[in-house]
Amino acid sequence: MILRIAHFIYDSPYNPWVGGGGSIRNYEIYKRFPESFKIDLFSGSYPEAKNKKIKNNFNQIFLGKKTKSYILSRIFYVLSSIGYLKENASNYDIVIEDFSPFSNLFSWKFVEDSKLICQIQNFFTVKDFISKLGFFGIFLFFFQKRSLKEYKNFIFSSSDLKDKITDSVKLNIRRSVMISYGIENLLLKRNLIKKKQQILFLGRFEIYQKGLDRLIKIWKILSKEFPDLYLVFAGSGRDEKKLKNLTSKLSNIKYAGRVKGLKKAKIFGESLITVMPSRFESFGIVSIESQACGTPVVASDISGLRQTLIHGKTGFLCKTDEDFIYSIKKLIRDKVFYKKMSNSAFIFAKKYSWDNLAKEQLNFYKSFLRKKNEI
Repeated sequence: MILRIAHFIYDSPYNPWVGGGGSIRNYEIYKRFPESFKIDLFSGSYPEAKNKKIKNNFNQIFLGKKTKSYILSRIFYVLSSIGYLKENASNYDIVIEDFSPFSNLFSWKFVEDSKLICQIQNFFTVKDFISKLGFFGIFLFFFQKRSLKEYKNFIFSSSDLKDKITDSVKLNIRRSVMISYGIENLLLKRNLIKKKQQILFLGRFEIYQKGLDRLIKIWKILSKEFPDLYLVFAGSGRDEKKLKNLTSKLSNIKYAGRVKGLKKAKIFGESLITVMPSRFESFGIVSIESQACGTPVVASDISGLRQTLIHGKTGFLCKTDEDFIYSIKKLIRDKVFYKKMSNSAFIFAKKYSWDNLAKEQLNFYKSFLRKKNEI
């Protein structure tokens, strides 16, 4: 018996605007599903998007139009997804909406509760919305809260995220599970660890969310004290041009482009520290990947990052710019402490495996289907 899954998420790994950990997570999970499950993963289109078969039972399908506008791409994705759900929801055994207030599909209107799951990887505060959208952001915050109340079944990426949401929204939870993110096994190759005088930011170039404006302020102070130290930016994103303009007059800055596979492992292994000054995150998979390569992480003390490292043992959680500067200096100067933290980070990261997480998600789907059939 073939069980059909439809999963909707605007993001995809090579989307030039939004291609972060959430989209990679879905690829890694579904690549490991048995052939008794047929998965259609629907994402928003962009100029280079092409439908493709990831495995015999796993298809990536792009919805909307190949516009060069990020906002229009979102709008067309929502309209196309709603149209598809209206016509085809009954053909699937499970429908998952990766929830985003920026591309809400109102899937509860077209899919019965017994087959609908809300996968939620992020929750934005009023401050986050206002910083992005100004006064209009307040309305979007309340729209987000109102929408989440319509779902009954949830996959949360962390217990921290679940607590953050339930503190703000009275959810009507029927079934839920927490399934985090994993790492590629190749990142655990210790022979790739060859440290250089550099600290690393790896991720999407989105200045506000990723705190890149904060990182630039921090770097201006650090670069004066450590003239031989480099700051490396690896990744891409819609703020890339703006970021390069902001750093054009700073010394010892490098851009490595997008990295994956062995190149990603190599750049983590070469870096002394990975810096994550994000203002919000769903689950900072970059933190786990960095630690797998023996590279301690200095990160914001926020939901979504707290569970990805052990403060003082595998990295540091920081509330202020001064905390970031102190932690980075400590790791650069104290070589004995650094080596101990590097070893602890490597051991900590080994427990995160895509194989294990795929089994967790598969088991949740099977349990969900059993409960559905009992209704």
